[in-house]
Amino acid sequence: MARVSGSVAADEKHSLPSRSTDHMMDTQTSQDADTQVSDEHNANPWITVTKRANKRRQLQPHTVPTQQLLSAPSEPALRQSRPKTRLPRLPPLPAEDYKLAFRPHGGLNLSKVSPKTLLLAVVHAANIRSENPDIKLRVDENQNVLTISTSSEHIAMALGQITKITVHAATYNITSYGIAPDNSCRGVVNGIGHEITPDDFLTEVEVPGYEVLTCRRLGNSGAMVLTFCGKRVPFFVNAYGQALRCYLYKRTIPHCRKCNKTGHREDVCPQPPDTPKCRVCGDSLSRNNHECRPSCMLCGGDHPTAAKPCPKRFLPPVDRRKPPRSATPTKKAQSPSPSPGRQSNSLPLYCPFCGSVPTVYHSMWEYSAPQGVPLIPNPTPSSWECALLSLRRQERQQLVQRARRVAQGNGALD
Repeated sequence: MARVSGSVAADEKHSLPSRSTDHMMDTQTSQDADTQVSDEHNANPWITVTKRANKRRQLQPHTVPTQQLLSAPSEPALRQSRPKTRLPRLPPLPAEDYKLAFRPHGGLNLSKVSPKTLLLAVVHAANIRSENPDIKLRVDENQNVLTISTSSEHIAMALGQITKITVHAATYNITSYGIAPDNSCRGVVNGIGHEITPDDFLTEVEVPGYEVLTCRRLGNSGAMVLTFCGKRVPFFVNAYGQALRCYLYKRTIPHCRKCNKTGHREDVCPQPPDTPKCRVCGDSLSRNNHECRPSCMLCGGDHPTAAKPCPKRFLPPVDRRKPPRSATPTKKAQSPSPSPGRQSNSLPLYCPFCGSVPTVYHSMWEYSAPQGVPLIPNPTPSSWECALLSLRRQERQQLVQRARRVAQGNGALD
């Protein structure tokens, strides 16, 4: 009995320090937490965000993937490139609105102007007195072009009269033109002199069976761009007593010969260099004599960038006749599955392990796998991917082709 009481007393003596130790640890932990919260409060916001992100990353459970259980690869695994993320597209402007495009001159960079400043400048230049005008602005940063959309015909007429715009106490010239509607196409007529304005040419053009909507000059060249209603461009147009050849308008990649960059035209260059550059090769003209060797930035040929001989100066055509994509994808017609008594490619119709229809993974690893490939009774996408990368390139191609063929024959991909 004495021994039992002595042992109990000993246990109590041993337990007392542990309680005090736990209390000290709790106190220390709370002090550390208070200090940590104080540090986060005093730190910069980006530092606090980074710390919290690192904590969340450390708290995530680390699971050993099933790929590590496979045999070591005979060759180093190829690193998969990350998919390129595309920038989100802006929502389309209302189809029933009036749309105009503004091209600023004099080095005005539209992407550097705040939205409010740009809106006030447009409203002031158009002399619109409404407090909340029905105007929608879109800035194309690559081409340095401003698109304006409005549902009011009165505002559209006022916007079309703008020739100058004032931004930050500086005045810039503006070239504006209307944007063609969706149900339209464009043609080009060459050889029109500069003494003829687009309005004069529009009044002289006659095309039986076609309706000409707009006309504008293509830059400073002798080409006129005509917009026709519909989806067909005529071969000839009648003007000044002659039948002039009309060609289909093809979009080209704009190239600026001021800064030697692609994406915008020369007359709307947002950042003109202080020292002019050669219009042929693009080198700076800081030196009196330079060796001019033209090299195209698009195709690498020995000609100026985006010149007429360049085969890559055209942009892909815009097919406006395509029907809009439906919200619900169309269901693919299923091919009739083979009869149960018939087998494709002399291979089992059902998986010998789970009894289901063979998928790509089953077909690849369970039916006559090549030598050196481990057998995976119940393959998963992760284990399939890792084992596939551990093989040689030729073996990978053979496995993928055979597995896809077998899976299609068994109706697993329908």
